[in-house]
Amino acid sequence: DLLDTAGSGAGTLDVARLQNTVAAANSSAAELLFAANRTTGGLTNVAGVAGMITDITNGAYKGALVFSTANNAAPAERMRIDNAGNVGIGTSTPLSNFTVMGAVDSVSLNPAGGPRLKFGDTATANAYIEMGAYSGINNFDTKARDLNIFSTASVNALYLKASNGNIGIGTTSPGTLLDVAGSITSRPSGTGTG
Repeated sequence: DLLDTAGSGAGTLDVARLQNTVAAANSSAAELLFAANRTTGGLTNVAGVAGMITDITNGAYKGALVFSTANNAAPAERMRIDNAGNVGIGTSTPLSNFTVMGAVDSVSLNPAGGPRLKFGDTATANAYIEMGAYSGINNFDTKARDLNIFSTASVNALYLKASNGNIGIGTTSPGTLLDVAGSITSRPSGTGTG
């Protein structure tokens, strides 16, 4: 091993420290760089991990861990863990525990059995939903829970009752296969709205 550091102590022990001693300034960082040889360009930095100070206030200082990779240029930030523990991919300001941002496809999953995106835990009665394309069809699975599609303008715009498959519009307790709370409009096929 070219570098081997060791120590002994209870809990987490500091065995190495990278420092940037520049005058206090937000976004100052100390970075560990990884390099490899190109065909003709020689030794080139291809990735890095940096510890960055994002708030230099004495009583409320904050830090972030920044991951960078090269794409035919010097390594640039790709992922960040901020002071609150939020993880951001494609953004330096994650808005929640896990935030993914991209110009085209933000998240792409493609396992052998078909892509699936799951939220929550099947053991938690009020917190589970699954979307995916598998078994030859596109699926939206609530694992035997009711499904409510709504907005601030319409609290119960569309409601699917898991126990009987009834669909409610404007109601959360549809009593028939299709139950509409309010007036409806029906037009022959091909009839416009004007």
